Amino acid sequence: MLLRIVLTTVSVLILVLTFSVQAAHETLVFKTGDLRQLSLNALVREIEPAKVITIGEQHDNSNHHMVQLLIISAIHEAGRDIAIGFEQFGAHSQKELSSWTAGETSVDDLFKIYSRDWEPRWWNLYLPLFRYARAHEIPMVGLNVPREIVRQVAEKGFSSLNSKQRGQIKVLSCSIDEKYQEALRRVLGQKGKGSEGEEFNHFCEAQVVWDTSMAINAVDYMKANPGKTLVILAGNFHAWKRGIPEQIRRIHDAEVRSVLPSENPSFISYDAFIEDSDYVWQIE
Repeated sequence: MLLRIVLTTVSVLILVLTFSVQAAHETLVFKTGDLRQLSLNALVREIEPAKVITIGEQHDNSNHHMVQLLIISAIHEAGRDIAIGFEQFGAHSQKELSSWTAGETSVDDLFKIYSRDWEPRWWNLYLPLFRYARAHEIPMVGLNVPREIVRQVAEKGFSSLNSKQRGQIKVLSCSIDEKYQEALRRVLGQKGKGSEGEEFNHFCEAQVVWDTSMAINAVDYMKANPGKTLVILAGNFHAWKRGIPEQIRRIHDAEVRSVLPSENPSFISYDAFIEDSDYVWQIE
């Protein structure tokens, strides 16, 4: 068991160091307010006041996950007491996630836990993050709701949920600004569905269920662990300011900073806009 942990630690460190050498030459981090280019260390210093840091991703993009790992390792090495919040795990998996970071759960068992709420085909993209958390005993926090709840809302609307399914969300509507709505309409258009009327409202409500549930679970964790800084890993639509950060702002006064990865030189891409994140990590 000890040998396995040592080997895991070494493999993760090699991965981080390899990516760090690459990043030293390729990293382009910009503060969106004034377009100042920052080094990774400068980024870590700038986000120091935040109690919550959201880092976006396209789920199937390995570069985005390497950016997440690099930022997390830099924050950890700077001495911050952090926890990692995951869209990829439901809050109902918390006991099992704690067992993983304590070294009590096998990789195979973690895969089964992960597969309950997330796509198995993306497992290898997330595994270095899970191993880093375990190697450094960084708490992993499940933030999401069961996928079937989001699916039900997308099909039938929030009103179709019973009181148990709603959990802490008593009333919910498509209460997001026009720019977020327009982004969702583009998604619906690309999927060949209607972007107006009841279908759109249900789709929008499902997105807000995601954002709001993860925000509530994040705030609950912060209240229970006031000394921690929570780094949240989630899709770009959740990590941008209009997603989880906005829902946290509505229920708590914690300072939140958002970092989005982007391959687009102008930052204007499918789901990342220059005014919607505090920082953009441009991947060349």
